[in-house]
Amino acid sequence: MMVPVTSNPFAGAPNRRPGETPRARGCNYSDTAKVRKAFANFMFPYCGATCLFDFDNSSISFNWDPFDHCWRRHLEGPCGPPGERALVRKRRTLFC
Repeated sequence: MMVPVTSNPFAGAPNRRPGETPRARGCNYSDTAKVRKAFANFMFPYCGATCLFDFDNSSISFNWDPFDHCWRRHLEGPCGPPGERALVRKRRTLFC
């Protein structure tokens, strides 16, 4: 029996955006390492969140850019509701 092969790396994961995989990237190449480290350490309030917080500095955040399919550094005001940032900061304190 032949198994269909697809070039789509996200096939089989319909609820996940490309930016929620190990290949997530920052819109600015220099942010890609921060974005991947943030995902690896669950620095987002819930699955499907549009805000991602930097692991080392929670005052730095990223928003999903659906047009460029990347995480863009958030520059103005807080990213998401205040409770989201507080939740992620609390989660960060639990790391060794």
